[in-house]
Amino acid sequence: MNNHFTLNFQSQNIVLMILLTALALLVSWWSYRNVGGISCAKRYLLIGLRTLGIAVIGFLLLEPLFTVFGHKTTGDKLGVLVDLSSSMNIVESGVSRWSRAESAFAKAMPSNIQTRYFGFSDTLVDLKRMPDSSAYDGQATNLSLGLGISLIEANDDIGALLILTDGANNIGEDPIKISETLDIPVYSLVVGSTISRKDIFISKINYQPIGYINTETSVQVEFGATGFAGQFAQLEIRDGKKTLASKRVSLPADGALASEEFMLNMPEEGVKLLEASITAFPDESYKDNNSRHFRIKFLKDKIRILLMSSHLDWEFSFLKRALESDPHIEVETALGDRQGNFDAAFLPMPPDGWVNRDLVIVINTGAGALGSHINEMNAAIKARTGFLYIAGADSRATQVNSWKEILPIDIDNRFNQIPGEYWPQPLAVPRAKAILDIEGMDWDRQPPLRYLLAPVMLKPSSWTVMDVSGLKGERWPAVVAGNYGQGKTMAMLGYPWWNRQFKQTSDPLEIKRIRQFWGNLVRWLVTRDDLEKFNVSTDKAVYKLGEPVTFTATVFDDNYNLVSGARVALMITDSAGMKRELQLAPEQPGRYIGEYGTPSAGSYAFRAAAVSGKDTLGIKQGTFVVETASLEMENPSANYALMRQISEITGGRSYMVEDFNQFPQNLKLKLRKAEVFSEHRPLNAIYVLMLAIVLFSAEWAIRKFSQLP
Repeated sequence: MNNHFTLNFQSQNIVLMILLTALALLVSWWSYRNVGGISCAKRYLLIGLRTLGIAVIGFLLLEPLFTVFGHKTTGDKLGVLVDLSSSMNIVESGVSRWSRAESAFAKAMPSNIQTRYFGFSDTLVDLKRMPDSSAYDGQATNLSLGLGISLIEANDDIGALLILTDGANNIGEDPIKISETLDIPVYSLVVGSTISRKDIFISKINYQPIGYINTETSVQVEFGATGFAGQFAQLEIRDGKKTLASKRVSLPADGALASEEFMLNMPEEGVKLLEASITAFPDESYKDNNSRHFRIKFLKDKIRILLMSSHLDWEFSFLKRALESDPHIEVETALGDRQGNFDAAFLPMPPDGWVNRDLVIVINTGAGALGSHINEMNAAIKARTGFLYIAGADSRATQVNSWKEILPIDIDNRFNQIPGEYWPQPLAVPRAKAILDIEGMDWDRQPPLRYLLAPVMLKPSSWTVMDVSGLKGERWPAVVAGNYGQGKTMAMLGYPWWNRQFKQTSDPLEIKRIRQFWGNLVRWLVTRDDLEKFNVSTDKAVYKLGEPVTFTATVFDDNYNLVSGARVALMITDSAGMKRELQLAPEQPGRYIGEYGTPSAGSYAFRAAAVSGKDTLGIKQGTFVVETASLEMENPSANYALMRQISEITGGRSYMVEDFNQFPQNLKLKLRKAEVFSEHRPLNAIYVLMLAIVLFSAEWAIRKFSQLP
């Protein structure tokens, strides 16, 4: 390292300090010029000591800063990345993959190459030396961790990478893209066989996470095999030890997949953790992937809806038809008499009354039309029943105010029906996604509403689902949602909606989307889950061994505004009762996220709490499952092509055991020169102050020895 330095003074009074120092030196000379009784040499010695002492103090008062510049050579070490995934334990021809790699490495590496060791699987770790056999237990391989630029930047002494691996990569970012960002060569020693082992496996299960009791629910199981083409196996769906469905299937050819559909019919509500399994043959090399788990929440077979309108019109007829097209919805209808009222003859009442209705929809109807039934209906909605009000031609202030207690809006004397053309637009709020997230729906292509009830004020617990552009460009609510007691309520403040169905009669996909909108809206109104102010969940219900588990949470206040700055903590308990705490980090306002890593196989339960200040905003519980089938063993064949491509991109080379002895002579470390500097402040150095003290002490000692005053 060739160094040079600069000297700068930090004092704001440099000229003054120089003048004072010069004056002190002049006084020093003046005080000794006529002193008698000492030799001329001793006089000059005393003047010199005092002058040097004063000069040192003056120098320090100028606050000097020495900056030393130099150049440092880095990149003189080889970074050795060791694949610690469990596939490196596979034994081939009597020798494990890791043992074969370690032996080749030890034989070929000369002692004059400096090395740094790292291990990787689903995490990256520092190693002091080559690991022993117990370290190869990772259940997934994230090759991008080892290639990540953060490793290089944190270890600038590394001039090249050598990866000891079988080339398997099953999680994380694309290692090819990561390698394109590197400026050092990557070499690899790849071990393992590319010959497929005999195996039968379930590759995927396609299913809807929501099903209905007493209604067939489709589950498609995709499976494959290697080395068993044409043989037969039993494919089953089980609930615990109970077999729900079973089929005898023919195993496909190597590299091909087959699928079978099962129709499940569950008799009771609840969340079911089900298992799909296929026969395990004695000569299979890996049997953990012969079964997969999945979870379905089974709901009541029918959503019971009472659809009411003061008189028969297009809105009533259209909505009745749209709802009846959904096999999971049971619609009862009620039309008012000539005066638009409902008495016993016009209002169907089930034996269990209002309480077990899931949703009441009223179209262009006031609460007074229900007569004595209004109190029963209010009580049912407050307990659990959903309520939807759809505006119509008679929706004036009197009618809307009759539902004031239930509706999510308030009105004042400015309220009116305002004619125009209004295109409702969905709002990008998380709670609206369950209603409005419809693939292919183009809201701008839908016919406009011709009338809108405005202006309205939202109640504190309410929120806008869709809005429109007002007469002066302002945004007016068109669909507003809220809650009344334990039930959800919604007001659709414009009309008509029925013309959307008729406009799309020639396009079956558009008709399907319109019906999906109403189906989503109905299900949101009858579902209670999202009334919680605190929600937390894993990104999946069932994981393969080695897949990372991610938690996300949302936190709302009493007015359903997203809460920032909350503390969200989880306590996660595994099958053995061991507990581990996880703190979620804020990702965006009201949303929190955290990685649990890649836990071992088993069932897990978690308990989460959200706290803001001294207030507990909510507590939630949940479960997830990690299967014994691992990502790592799903496809354990060595991937020579991937490692060869990475080496070619970075200017390195990929080796097999047979030619790895050429590695030392082909290794090219990428040496880099970096400019470095360091700053030194003598004012902070004790030895500079000691020098001034020594100089003044020496002067004092000579004066005393010479008996000078």
